[in-house]
Amino acid sequence: MVIIPPKIVSGFIESQHILSEVNNGRVSPSTANLYLKHVVQFYIWAIEESEIEINDEKATPFTIQFVSIKRSDKLAHLKPKFVVQTSDLKIRVPKKPESGLNPLTSESLLTFSNKLKTEPIEFKLMCALALLSGLRKSEACSFTQEALDSAIPTSDERTRYILTVGPSTGVNTKYNKNREIEASATLICKLRDYSISERRLKKVQKLKVRGQYEPLFISQYGNQTSPGTLGARWSDFRKDINCTLNNFNYSFHDLRSTYATYRLNDLLDAGLGVGQSLDCLMSWMGHNQESTTMKYIRYLKKKTALENKFGLLDQIMHDAIKNEGYTNELL
Repeated sequence: MVIIPPKIVSGFIESQHILSEVNNGRVSPSTANLYLKHVVQFYIWAIEESEIEINDEKATPFTIQFVSIKRSDKLAHLKPKFVVQTSDLKIRVPKKPESGLNPLTSESLLTFSNKLKTEPIEFKLMCALALLSGLRKSEACSFTQEALDSAIPTSDERTRYILTVGPSTGVNTKYNKNREIEASATLICKLRDYSISERRLKKVQKLKVRGQYEPLFISQYGNQTSPGTLGARWSDFRKDINCTLNNFNYSFHDLRSTYATYRLNDLLDAGLGVGQSLDCLMSWMGHNQESTTMKYIRYLKKKTALENKFGLLDQIMHDAIKNEGYTNELL
């Protein structure tokens, strides 16, 4: 057993080295906190194994804390809270209200749509479902023929449609909840054309697992397209773009954020109240909590004007998906 004098312990733990690395941009806050977590684990082990002894409580290298977190998932009624162990030894980084939102800029949208024109039709349509209807990656991959068949026009003009996604149509939605999404007539038309195309019907014949619902997007091996496969294809797509545009640092999920941001801006510009606009977006996006949707309001307050309106977003994507693109199998 080693008895460590309080000054040595305090001096080591309170070193500003890691913090200075963060401030200089050489280490990210998350990486710094991972380093500090290992320091905490070392001291816990050393103290429990009596490898070191600290005689003065005030000189402890950190304070263990137990934090109670309220659950909000569908099983919260069984156990409303859970407790996690943490410590006061960490890099505290205040989160911005709009943290996590990264909608595509006007320049990135044009670059994205131009590159998308050369992609296989399946990849195009899944991107369109995310960017024009706000679907998550897993929802786009599991989109079914039954979900497409549920499309109902919102007016006599038949310019926009409402579709149902969720357990009732076989789509893998978050929280396993049914919800209505919107889609343009052009997107519905392209989805319907694809659903009866020879290209897809050949894949339907290879379908290995046949259940109550028929997936719209099937791989060349007869499986429903998986989120992992779509994610890998997106990574390759992004790398291709970055050969000419170095700052295209977007995830597939950012297409959904782009839809929400532009659509909310469009609703507010049309004169709809903030409350009604939030209700519409919350329903279409499938958010479980209003606070999630409120991020987009805060984001728009920071970005007082968007260069593109939602109608132009439609136009850009419709131009990108009007042709089938290359027929090479990448999904």
